[in-house]
Amino acid sequence: MRGLVIVFLCGACATTAPSVAPTPTEASETGDYKEAVARAEAADLDGALAIMNRRGAALEAAGRWDAAALCWNTTTWIRWAKGDLDGALRENQRMGEILGKVEPEARAGLNLHTVWDRAYLLRDRADRVDPPERQAALAAAEAARTEYDRIAPPEESDGIAVLDAYFAWRSGDLDAAATAARKVDLDHDRDAQDLFIIARVLGDAGDPVTAERARAPIADLHYMMPPLLRFWDKTSSRK
Repeated sequence: MRGLVIVFLCGACATTAPSVAPTPTEASETGDYKEAVARAEAADLDGALAIMNRRGAALEAAGRWDAAALCWNTTTWIRWAKGDLDGALRENQRMGEILGKVEPEARAGLNLHTVWDRAYLLRDRADRVDPPERQAALAAAEAARTEYDRIAPPEESDGIAVLDAYFAWRSGDLDAAATAARKVDLDHDRDAQDLFIIARVLGDAGDPVTAERARAPIADLHYMMPPLLRFWDKTSSRK
């Protein structure tokens, strides 16, 4: 769940300029999202999921496919926080399936989210499957990461570095993980998931100072991902 979600959903999926008063529909969407975040902050993940499912279905019914896709991006990570990796992958697939209905100017950015999330979740899955399935699962995760590398524009270099760091960390290669993590621009990256992963990697690699530098800004970020990260030890990303 990377930066576009913050802009799109915290802005109520708005299409009006910030200086224009939101329409009743936009105000309702803002309220739903804020309520879902509040539920997550109160550890009510089922409540957060129900709100976002309802909003996503309404957006699909209204033909607002770009906003609906971002709702499914959010439900992906709520399910991950609930420890439901298979459910998270299904939500990610649901997001990907509607991208063909999204206007071309929004589709590329949304596809970046879909592919990044898929690569991350598939790498988690590779460590959860039975041994005979592991090589195929790792290959699927690597294929998704390669796809992200192929489609990511230069300004998404942090996204590439975070995935590289995460894959190496999961594989136990802390040197490679730390090298990738240090490529992230900590002066500008304010994606909570990026920062959390970098902090985890560098902490494990013996660099607590930079780890804390990465972790500190998360406390000032207010959207869905920060409260979901509190459930890390219950998710497929735990070790």
